[in-house]
Amino acid sequence: KTVIEGMDRDMVLLAKDRPDRKVRDLKDGIETEDWIYGVPPGDVIFVTFKDGMVIDVKETYANIGGQVKRYPDPNEDPNN
Repeated sequence: KTVIEGMDRDMVLLAKDRPDRKVRDLKDGIETEDWIYGVPPGDVIFVTFKDGMVIDVKETYANIGGQVKRYPDPNEDPNN
């Protein structure tokens, strides 16, 4: 039931089953995929894959309605 770095997708499926959500990201030409287990409120586990292998596992507690308020950038034009 534990996921560690270096596992492939099949190993994670055997350990945790299917994720509740999947999210893909492309940053600086590097594609990653997060498998998210759990829903707020409660424990949530983020399993990050790169090239089919786990590169990071983060466990956290998420409260309900955990939105982040964005403060306006003083250099940004409010009309755009």
